[in-house]
Amino acid sequence: NTGQETQTGQSPEQTVQTGSVTVQLTPGKEGTSVADVEFSLTKVGEIQDSTYTLLPEYESTKIDLNTLTTAEQLEEAAKTLAETAKQEQGKKTDGNGQVVFEKQELGVYLLTAKDQPGYDLVSPTLVSIPAMETDETLHYDIKVEPGTIFCRICIGWGITSADRRRVSRG
Repeated sequence: NTGQETQTGQSPEQTVQTGSVTVQLTPGKEGTSVADVEFSLTKVGEIQDSTYTLLPEYESTKIDLNTLTTAEQLEEAAKTLAETAKQEQGKKTDGNGQVVFEKQELGVYLLTAKDQPGYDLVSPTLVSIPAMETDETLHYDIKVEPGTIFCRICIGWGITSADRRRVSRG
């Protein structure tokens, strides 16, 4: 034993940092339900040395993730990527309106919801794992509440609190 192995028998270089994305729906319009709303999480970019790069299959969109500075730009980029992204297998929210995507590699993800007649329209959005909080600590477990302020997502792009309030459902 070289002392380089961890309890799992892997060397430290093989230990991959992962994070999670939890979607928590808030009650929508009267007559809508937060249960069984299907979401997909698709990796669209990498993060290396604090720089975002699109995966090769998305380079044709000409989006520079590093220049997104407003909530509007972030939302527009998400919509553009949603048009070209291959849809990953979706997961449905539980009875409380929650769905969790666990053990996600570090990177930039596109979160999309399938059109649900029983719930409000949810716009595509971009999620960064990790994301930086206002206190400049990195968070690996990201919580998304469509229809409310996308704090941890937007902060990853340095978007101001005034801009964050404009990100909305539909």
